Amino acid sequence: GNYTVTVTNAGGCSATSSTTVISTSQITAPTVTSNGALEFCDGGTVSLAVPAGYSSFMWNNGSGFSQIMATTSGDYYTQVMNADGCSAYSDTASVTVFPTPPTASISYTANDTLMISSELTGNQWYFNGTIIQGETNDTLRPLNFGNYSVRVVDSNSCEGDMSAMQFYNSIGFEEALANQIRLFPNPTSGAVTLELGAVKVASVRIYDARGRLLESVSSCPSNCRLELGSFEDGMYQLVVHTEEGITITKPVVLQK
Repeated sequence: GNYTVTVTNAGGCSATSSTTVISTSQITAPTVTSNGALEFCDGGTVSLAVPAGYSSFMWNNGSGFSQIMATTSGDYYTQVMNADGCSAYSDTASVTVFPTPPTASISYTANDTLMISSELTGNQWYFNGTIIQGETNDTLRPLNFGNYSVRVVDSNSCEGDMSAMQFYNSIGFEEALANQIRLFPNPTSGAVTLELGAVKVASVRIYDARGRLLESVSSCPSNCRLELGSFEDGMYQLVVHTEEGITITKPVVLQK
């Protein structure tokens, strides 16, 4: 406002000073706003800003602009100043950056039937670069020719880098399944039994030595009995088709 002072002496004479103008300046503490989530995976970023209507800014990370891009965990705030030199501090925005999960590696040799991730949890398997839905364990039993890889995804939905691809030729798996299936008696004079163990069978077909299909069985229990007595003596092939699409051939000799 405008201020004056009047003085009076003992004789009653008075005088008034000239007017002095006093001005005060007001500054409002700004609020930090974010354009995006304050929690994100490593490699991400979030924009933090305060209103631009101040003459200067000084963030606690050293930036002198009204807006910054935060890429690391921490508390962010700024000091602002108006044209009169008055200053105020903003509130604080807390940013959390989750670390990147590790890159898994695959243990596998051509004769094995399992691929094993080096990480116990968070695995997601891929076949030829395409996600295999539901395959999230640390082990995978491959069923098809091609390249397999694995990526770790943690509880924050952060993804690690893709592992190196591992080629699978299916030889080991077929041999393992074939070893589970027992055929007896062989040679036989009539009936044979296929002991399937844990192998899930879609069908069993009987072929003669010339490759002709003689019989097909669409349902076969764990101990599958097949009658060959109506056929002539000779060599036959029992072709087992599993539910996984694997074909296993068992030769049998018929001698009456």
